[in-house]
Amino acid sequence: MISYRNGLDRLRQRLEGRWSCFRYVSGCSGARYKAIELDEAEIKLFGLLNRVKSRSDIRIAGGWVRDKLLGKNCEDVDIALEDETGAVFSEALLAEYNRLEGSSAQAVTLAARPDQSKHLETTMFTLYGKSIDAVHLRKETYTENSRVPAAVLFGTPQEDSNRRDFTINALFYNLRSEQVEDFTGRGLHDLENGILRTPVDPLTTLADDPLRLLRGEPDPLRQSWVACKPGAPVEARATEANIVTTTNRGCMQMHETFSELRETKIRFACQLGFELEDDFKRAARDEQIHAALARKVSRERVGIEVKKIFTSKRVSMGLRLIEEFGIGGCVFSETSFQGMPGRVFAVEKILAEAEEVAADARLNSMVSAAFLKSSHHEVDRVIVEKLRWSRTLAKAALTILHRSGHLAPLVENGLPEDPNDLKYWFYKSKSDSWVPELALVRLETGAPHPLLKEMQAMVEQEQALTGVGMKPLLRGDVIARRLGGGRIVGIAIDQMIKWQLRNPRTQLKDAEEWLETFASQRRT
Repeated sequence: MISYRNGLDRLRQRLEGRWSCFRYVSGCSGARYKAIELDEAEIKLFGLLNRVKSRSDIRIAGGWVRDKLLGKNCEDVDIALEDETGAVFSEALLAEYNRLEGSSAQAVTLAARPDQSKHLETTMFTLYGKSIDAVHLRKETYTENSRVPAAVLFGTPQEDSNRRDFTINALFYNLRSEQVEDFTGRGLHDLENGILRTPVDPLTTLADDPLRLLRGEPDPLRQSWVACKPGAPVEARATEANIVTTTNRGCMQMHETFSELRETKIRFACQLGFELEDDFKRAARDEQIHAALARKVSRERVGIEVKKIFTSKRVSMGLRLIEEFGIGGCVFSETSFQGMPGRVFAVEKILAEAEEVAADARLNSMVSAAFLKSSHHEVDRVIVEKLRWSRTLAKAALTILHRSGHLAPLVENGLPEDPNDLKYWFYKSKSDSWVPELALVRLETGAPHPLLKEMQAMVEQEQALTGVGMKPLLRGDVIARRLGGGRIVGIAIDQMIKWQLRNPRTQLKDAEEWLETFASQRRT
């Protein structure tokens, strides 16, 4: 194992010598990992951890290390212990913390919950504002019919790294040596190059827990690369970019900045924006993995991961990977998934032109576009029965599909000559947000963007002037007494609303005269 810990100057010497292996991206200069810079809370926390655990190594695992190397803040700290459980360690840790701080902090130990991907007892507590999970390093064995480990044993750092989903999530930060440890030998290289790679054979990784298939898809990562400049300043709290790797192959550079990091396997790829390596893609297309996904993973867990894809920045990328892996029918249904990635991609482009789209409107737009060509029965069956999403979301999608289906013919050839047709439609639909409907209309009709903007302006104007909940000037019982009741009352109310929209300054007396005219016309 090669290690160094004397800061950027020592790192630069390595890079200029045997580690001289800069990656160039889009013609830019060599990239660097950002030095792990501890905030004040982390300095206090790690100091306390080292005092309590002074005779053996204590490591921070996974996401915190990855995010710190990417220059991101991370409030969740996962502690990996070599020789004791999280419950035992937390007892000593909190006793010391309470003694020093005069506090009464306590830990909560959660039992294993396999149905929620929690295969190990976890001890949780909060110190210095950081949410902390404490578990021991472990190795796991699986059976053919379950993604729940048949056995969870104490393991070495190497064994713990090998069981993780991706090399970039298998990095450790050793508090005692103040070094980043890469036991897979590829984690730092993959982090630098935006690669999602499993620590061991992807067929083994996916067969053990097929849910990893859905947890691994990206949204393109936009990177800002800064050249390594001699003498570049380093913040006082930086841990001097100390890095350890188990191999001497590849590169160890430091990412100085990432101008934008979005979220990356299907969902993971959609979030971080990294590229799945070819071996993983081949394994993901294996029919044995598809069968394991259907056999081992509950519909609730599938639905949770798919929901995360639909709330990511690039839903279409996740759906295209589902398509590429050949699991569209397993996740959704064969009929509903046909053309789904293309429809969602088109709506993503439409929404990108909008100035601002609320999260719930965006989700409703994505779901509605996904099921645009499905029957009402199919929408309800897939959303509620297969994905186990709420019936409220299914109902919202069906309502949006119904509205857009009625609106599309009105604007297929541009705005109608009489804008009151649209005004009446807006009134009848009683929607608080028209973003999904307008996006689907544009998708179906090919209406240009200016037309949709004009419609949106009309929506906002009508909501401001009359309100979506506008009521007829005459009550239903008054109309019923005059017309004798029956279906004619509903027709009269609809016609009265249209008349009010054309004549916004009308009063009660005018409405009574209109009703008399309407009644006489019906008699003739």
